[in-house]
Amino acid sequence: MSITKGAEPSGFTALPIEQAVYVPSTNKQQKFIGIGAFDSRVNETRKKLHSLFGGSTSINAIWGFTDSYGRLIKEKVVKITSNSVVSGFKPKQRKLIMWLKSKKRLWGQEAIGYEVETDLFFIK
Repeated sequence: MSITKGAEPSGFTALPIEQAVYVPSTNKQQKFIGIGAFDSRVNETRKKLHSLFGGSTSINAIWGFTDSYGRLIKEKVVKITSNSVVSGFKPKQRKLIMWLKSKKRLWGQEAIGYEVETDLFFIK
């Protein structure tokens, strides 16, 4: 069934803004941080998204990039996606971005991947 924006049937709530956080499993030296520490990062990120936007969906993935030496680097990540209503999104998004900046420093990351509506950003 296709639903047109503004023509949602009774009982539907539209959550048109999709965003995702890529939670890294490594430290600054690209070493795996351990399953317990990684699970803690994932759970903490889920809780933050839930507190701001009400829910999330998680997918295990492999993040890949080329480092400054031309080597392919791969690491496990969990992509945590959350959807939001338009009303009040911007202030909540600002809170999330500030939180991600603090986690970037705490987790020893050069950047954290943050996606909004299929546009990927690096929180530095």
